[in-house]
This record gives sequence, C-alpha cells and structure tokens, in this order.
Amino acid sequence: MSNYRQTIKEDPFVFAEKINKVKKELLSFEEMADEIKKRQSEIDDAFAQTLSQFRQLDYYDLSESDNLSIIDLQHRQSYLRESVQDALENSLKTCLKQQDSLQSQLQELRTAYRDFMEKQEEANKEKLKRT
Repeated sequence: MSNYRQTIKEDPFVFAEKINKVKKELLSFEEMADEIKKRQSEIDDAFAQTLSQFRQLDYYDLSESDNLSIIDLQHRQSYLRESVQDALENSLKTCLKQQDSLQSQLQELRTAYRDFMEKQEEANKEKLKRT
C-alpha cells in the first residue's frame, strides 16, 4: 500500500488511472469466468445429448464390432469431456484467484486514495484557518 500512497503524493490523476485500470482488468476476468462457465455448460449439454442418442441405438441390430466401436467411442468421448472440463476448471480457478487478487488490490487503492483525499482536505482546512 505504501507504493500506492507514494503514487498519490506524486500525482493523484495517475492513481485514479490505476484504479480504472484495475477495474477494467477485474471486469475482463469476470467476463472470462462467465465465458468459461458457459463453455462448461455447453460441453455438458452436448455430452448429455450424445449419450441420449447412443441410448436410442438398437445394439441388437449392430454387429459385435460396431458395438465395440460405439463403446470405445463412448469411452473416448467421456475421457475427452473430463479432460476438457478439468482444463476449464483449472482455468476458472486461476481466473477466480486473479479476480480475488484484483479485488484486494482495488480495495487497497481505494483506501489509500480515500486516506490521501482526507489528508488533503485537512491540509486545506488548516490553510484556510491560517488565512
């Protein structure tokens, strides 16, 4: 936080720009998290639809090799789904950690800025009392 206070002493406008930059980054991570959740939902829906279609097959009319191919395909699809979901889950966790970090940083920036503004106001009041 001392870095933020130093920035304020030098130029409060730079500090305000920093706050806006952190807000924009935070918003982009929120949008990224929403997009990841949307992709996870789409994958789950597509997987459920495919399973439903597989269930509708009449396995008795298929040859043994076709049945084995379908079973193999189902296993591969399940594995791919799990792999993609794991990767998306890791991305989401990373994104949420970054959001938390940015949220903390934004809170520190706001606190430091508020402290600075209060000190400025007190200094201005002191100047007015002297005159």
